[in-house]
Formats: sequence, C-alpha cells, structure tokens
Amino acid sequence: GSIVEEVLLSEQGFFAGAKPGSTVIDMSSVAPGFSRKMAEIASQRQLNYLDAPVSGGVQGATEGALTIMVGGAPETVNRFRPLLEVIGKKIYHVGDVGAGDAVKLVNNLLLAVNMA
Repeated sequence: GSIVEEVLLSEQGFFAGAKPGSTVIDMSSVAPGFSRKMAEIASQRQLNYLDAPVSGGVQGATEGALTIMVGGAPETVNRFRPLLEVIGKKIYHVGDVGAGDAVKLVNNLLLAVNMA
C-alpha cells in the first residue's frame, strides 16, 4: 500500500491535481482497510474510488482475459465497466470499496490451500 499511497497522496500525487469528479481505479492488491482509507480521502476531495484487483496473471493480462473483482459505488462501477472489459473477461462488482480487495485475499488463500 505504501507505493499506492505515495502515488495518490504525495505533493505531486493524483489527489493533489485531480479535478472533482475524477475517479481512481486501484488495481493493485492491497488491504481492504487501505482502500477504504483512500476512498474516504478521495470522497473528501470530491473524487470517486474503486478497488479493482485482478486475477489471471501475465497471460490473462496480455489476452484481455483477467478476472477483476471491483469494490465501489454501483454507478461508478457501471460507468467504468467498458474500460475494465478491455483487460478483463470477467468483471465482478462485489460490494463497497474494500470488497474487491477482500475477495482477492480469499481467492489467494484458496489458491494457496489448493497448492499445498
């Protein structure tokens, strides 16, 4: 989360220069609480925030076949769904901000258990 935090919150970061109504789509894998914190700061600045971690690896990315687990306001998810569909074959709106990260953590846990 520290790199994402720097990109968003630093003096030269996204939040400093973004116009009200702009949207952050964070596709990194961070803790759900981190995304909720960033979404709260975004909201105070009249910005939208989606957490949208992915599954599918490099091959899925190059083939536009990622699975994307999105957390955020339904209207924001719907507005950006066409953009997400460029890189993802399966787009799941899983709840409020932080839910995408939570589902990604569960997904990773299940993968680890199956590999053990």
